[in-house]
Amino acid sequence: MKRTVNVTIIKELEIDIPDELLTKEEIEMFNDTMWNINGPDDLFAYAARYIALYDDGRVEGLGCVAYTTPFTDVETEVME
Repeated sequence: MKRTVNVTIIKELEIDIPDELLTKEEIEMFNDTMWNINGPDDLFAYAARYIALYDDGRVEGLGCVAYTTPFTDVETEVME
């Protein structure tokens, strides 16, 4: 028997990106070497997505960032 199951994982992450990576110059270098972002909030969103997907604090383009996961919830739904 084969079934499709939707899995939704909700994680709350506390991410600490070093201040020196959040300067205007570092943002410009990220834009030049990776892709265009609008500012620090975009870096936090990128780091959160990377950490959520790979469960790894070594974020491509940022290096090592500290994070904690105070909350995780997993929901499943078997599709008919």
